[in-house]
Amino acid sequence: MKETLVNQLLDALEELLIENQAYRSALKTVEPLFPPQARGRVDLLIETAKNDPVIRQTVHQQFAGLRDQSPGDTIEQLLRLLPNKDVN
Repeated sequence: MKETLVNQLLDALEELLIENQAYRSALKTVEPLFPPQARGRVDLLIETAKNDPVIRQTVHQQFAGLRDQSPGDTIEQLLRLLPNKDVN
């Protein structure tokens, strides 16, 4: 497996985690602008979406074909799936 592929994968995952944290920070920033119950509703919406079987199945299907490949091929395919413009 090429080290550059591993580094590209780590870069892509890092970018997704940074984006996720940015969304969470943005929500916290606008939270005072909404009624007190809004935060609980947002948390509930996020948890509901994370547990939604359609969403979970859609994501699972995107990654299912990667499970039986060689590590190098898996990383190359994974990099194509991840929504990171700087990596692809």
